[in-house]
Amino acid sequence: MTTALTAAVAKKYHSRDYPVVRSQIAEWGQSRPLDGARVLDATPLFTNTLAKLLPLIAAGAKVSVGVHPDVPADPAVVALLPDLGIDVVAGASTEAEFDVILDCAGRHRGVTSTHGYAELTHSGLAHYAGSLQPVVMVDESPLKLLETMFGTGESFGRALDHLNARPANNRVVVFGAGKVGSGIALNAIGQGLSVTMIDRPNAANFAHAPIIDLRDVEAVTDALSNAGVIVTATGVAGAVAEFAEAIVASNAIVANMGVDDEFGPDVPVDRVLNGKAPVNFVLAEPTLMRYMDPIFALSNAAAVDLITGNVPPGIHPPNPSIDAAIAAHLRETHSNLDELTFIERLLTHPL
Repeated sequence: MTTALTAAVAKKYHSRDYPVVRSQIAEWGQSRPLDGARVLDATPLFTNTLAKLLPLIAAGAKVSVGVHPDVPADPAVVALLPDLGIDVVAGASTEAEFDVILDCAGRHRGVTSTHGYAELTHSGLAHYAGSLQPVVMVDESPLKLLETMFGTGESFGRALDHLNARPANNRVVVFGAGKVGSGIALNAIGQGLSVTMIDRPNAANFAHAPIIDLRDVEAVTDALSNAGVIVTATGVAGAVAEFAEAIVASNAIVANMGVDDEFGPDVPVDRVLNGKAPVNFVLAEPTLMRYMDPIFALSNAAAVDLITGNVPPGIHPPNPSIDAAIAAHLRETHSNLDELTFIERLLTHPL
């Protein structure tokens, strides 16, 4: 299985494209920290996700891949898995039992795990609230900004280009001033576009773009009526449902960047690019490997921490020493240096 999987990854990527994952392959191939462990990996499945599986297998894990209808995946990659000897678990089956579940958006929270869960996204946090088992929230790592801010910001623009979506004007309205929304805003500002963000005034707003209070319905409605692009990035299902009428009536290009339908039922599916699914998942590579490599490694490392019993019951961020080691490796390999510097300044302390 490893040979076929390695070959499949090598068709698309050079080993230097995923330096942190590559280091895990080398290290864990010797130490075998997951020897015999049953691991269900439910990361959104695209070609670059295949590289994430290599360290788990090198570590001795028996890896299955979870494919859920609510989590985007490339059908061609899903179809390839049996040929690579990888078991596919469709939906959130409650019949199987695993030692560790590497989840996304909480879709596999009901699947039995003997040692706990690692959740990739902020949208999955609510699903694990009150969990009595160990849960590692990968999204709480500062390094997750590489994906959620820089990666999604880049991929949002790339997706609009891919779809040949041409806005009527240069005004971009972003619902959600957190990490994903800020990344979209930063990318748009870098292209000379005018950005307005909609959230509570105390939202993160890492892009420092003008912000309208979500509770100011008149101001929000006015911004929507004049927008060239409207994008949701709140991470909350139905978050903008109260503005459905204004969104539908606008001349804007409309897109979602969250896992869930943030528009609600009154905004028709065909009014939103990619049928309300995250618009960047229309791409063969929704987020570039350079941004996913350290996040794949964070999720994988959480599996090792869970198996070794280093995570107590309840929800916890990734081990800070793992964050530091990954950041150091990125610097050693001259990967994402500008982004790391930005994150360090943003958080006012080194990673």
